[in-house]
Amino acid sequence: MITKLAEVASLPDASALANAHMTSTYHDRLGLFRRDQAWRNHPISQKQIEILRRFRIPHPERLNSGQASQLINYATLLRLNERQAQATRLEAPATPGQLKYLRWLRIVPEKGLTKREAGRLIRDSKRRRDQRRVAARQ
Repeated sequence: MITKLAEVASLPDASALANAHMTSTYHDRLGLFRRDQAWRNHPISQKQIEILRRFRIPHPERLNSGQASQLINYATLLRLNERQAQATRLEAPATPGQLKYLRWLRIVPEKGLTKREAGRLIRDSKRRRDQRRVAARQ
């Protein structure tokens, strides 16, 4: 049974779900995930420092490789959860403001139009308007 991360109520539940998946799917590689592995106590790697910076995660200077790995994993889970939430929001019905603006643009919105579709129609309309303005200047 595969469960989407967005269907999980909390970060600990997501972690438990991921742990169960890893245990059942990658049982031959579980040494990488055990907290008592020697690599976890090594100094943080340059690659981990780069990833933490890219994710804009503040971290103490005396962080070991295992702690950095855990921070990166949590940040990855949070980013994935936010992307899924964003995708869900975009599939919601178009807002009243979007519908009003589409009508002002003389575009008749179809029934069941989503935020994503309304946004595309608005962007496309603005792009065509800008192209017409540029062409008119020439």
